[in-house]
Amino acid sequence: YEVEHILTCATLSASAALERKESRWGNAHQRTDFPDKDDDNWLCHLILNKGEDNRDIQISKKAVKGFDAAEVKK
Repeated sequence: YEVEHILTCATLSASAALERKESRWGNAHQRTDFPDKDDDNWLCHLILNKGEDNRDIQISKKAVKGFDAAEVKK
């Protein structure tokens, strides 16, 4: 099971990284095809849901909220 979970986590992480069309967090998420940070489109959480098959991944966005529960403005 451990290897299966590692592969699932890697697949979800790679899917999220490819979905986010920007660079963010310094070198942790640097894309040469999207070199700039884009808060207008990507100041959000990505929510990934996996189906029965690891290739069946649905991705949605959720607003970032601060400690006061208010949505963080761009």
